[in-house]
Amino acid sequence: MKFNPQNFERNLFFENPHTDTSLLIHDTIQFTTHYPEVLTRIHEDQLAHGLTKKKQRLEDVAFNRKQQAKNEVFLPGIPDLFCKNDENILQEDDLVLQQGRDRVPPLVVFILLILRGFYGSITNRTAVDRIGESCTLQIVLSHFGYRCPKRSSISENLNCIREETLDFILKCQLQHAYNFHLDDFNESTIDSTSCYADMAFPTDTRLVSVSACNLWSILEALGDQKFIEFAPGACAKKWVRKVRNKSLAISMTSCKSDTLFRKRVEELADAASKLVGKLEPYVCQLNERVKNEEYGKLLAPAWRAFVKLTEIADRNYTATCHSIGQMVARVLKKRKLKAYEKYLGPADPDAQMIVKGDRKPVIGYHPQLARSREGLVTCVQLNPDMLNDSSSLIPTLKQSIDNTGIIPRTLSTDDGYTSADNLAMAKQIGVKDISFSGAKGKRLYDDEEWNSLIMCELRNSRSAVESLMFTLKHNHEFDRMKRTGLQAVRAEMIEKVLAYNFRRIRTLRIRRAISMKNQASGENGASPPTTAASANVA
Repeated sequence: MKFNPQNFERNLFFENPHTDTSLLIHDTIQFTTHYPEVLTRIHEDQLAHGLTKKKQRLEDVAFNRKQQAKNEVFLPGIPDLFCKNDENILQEDDLVLQQGRDRVPPLVVFILLILRGFYGSITNRTAVDRIGESCTLQIVLSHFGYRCPKRSSISENLNCIREETLDFILKCQLQHAYNFHLDDFNESTIDSTSCYADMAFPTDTRLVSVSACNLWSILEALGDQKFIEFAPGACAKKWVRKVRNKSLAISMTSCKSDTLFRKRVEELADAASKLVGKLEPYVCQLNERVKNEEYGKLLAPAWRAFVKLTEIADRNYTATCHSIGQMVARVLKKRKLKAYEKYLGPADPDAQMIVKGDRKPVIGYHPQLARSREGLVTCVQLNPDMLNDSSSLIPTLKQSIDNTGIIPRTLSTDDGYTSADNLAMAKQIGVKDISFSGAKGKRLYDDEEWNSLIMCELRNSRSAVESLMFTLKHNHEFDRMKRTGLQAVRAEMIEKVLAYNFRRIRTLRIRRAISMKNQASGENGASPPTTAASANVA
């Protein structure tokens, strides 16, 4: 197949398109010119991650040498000298990174971090294809003399960024908007939302079946590899089959309240309890071995895998026990469990059941967001100890003030945040006008203050935060998390907020440019530009 060299001169395929991705990358690079300390923070996180990995490698070398020395024969006194040399490895090297493979540049890491917040993920199959086929990203990286890292390098470098660095980037971003006079942060609106965790909605019977079968599979695999002597007997195998069959039968039962359903649940609970009783000694044996550091002949990688399997086995054992008790209490004893009493499984231990009014319960997280008047997110608060909105208002307000450096004059929230203590504490912080929408909020004010112009405007403007929630969920996949664990989920939320704020800042700058152009045209006596002309400027 022949090709025409003139195609390259015409930039047929290498012209930078005018897309959301292109604009976002451009804004990200421009932001680093104003705040180069962001790249310094990212570079420090990379170095800290590299030092951590090097320390682990050196510890593995020393550990493996000690393990290998157990099977070797030495002259008298040599084994002691051998062990002393291993203990001094970390002190002699002093954990200094030497010259190795080129590290991913901090600018590339920052660009990919914002793109992960924009795309929702950057390492799944769709995102990898999108990154690989993005001519915008290839043009930008080639301009700086970089190339796009591989999937494993992207994931490792993005995950090494600390939560403190993400908070610092958010503060710089808000300072960036303030310096360009895009927002004065004198008005704030606080609201909460619910986000699904990266797990399926749990049911008692399925949790019992899956956890018990997973525990059996792990112990059986460790027994096959001779790590433990796994011989539970023929009865245990019969109970495993019964647990699987009864769980399947329960899922196919048409009516969940009749006698047949209760009978099958009782049989499942009986079989699972007997199985757990048989497997409990093996779980205790594994935990004791890890606690006493009984390495045997295992080298460092195998020992870490063994420890990880032990933790998974312990979590599944705990999940099976909790699920059996929960199933018996709910179905057989007919006791209605409260949300905080329910065990949700080992998939994401930090996820909670969120029940808001008559809405459908959500298994996930309950973040608090603060929105400025111009639509910028000034705070992301995720604290599992604050289960209701009322207890989250003041911490969210304080965090928003810390991020912006400005105490807002007005604060608007919905009825869920209403309390006399919150009103008094917000006044004490320095907020002048505070609005709690709803019947409970109305009882905190007299008629004159409730019907005042400023309070009416605050109640009317509170609904703007709902558009923020909609945009985050439908444009940045804020409605479902792709990571598990409280720390990882909060980092994911901040990344999505950073991507949203960059796009919002661009929109505000375009509006400001059009407004200034209209003012200049009006001062010169000319007519303001038409709608079509304004659209071309945007």
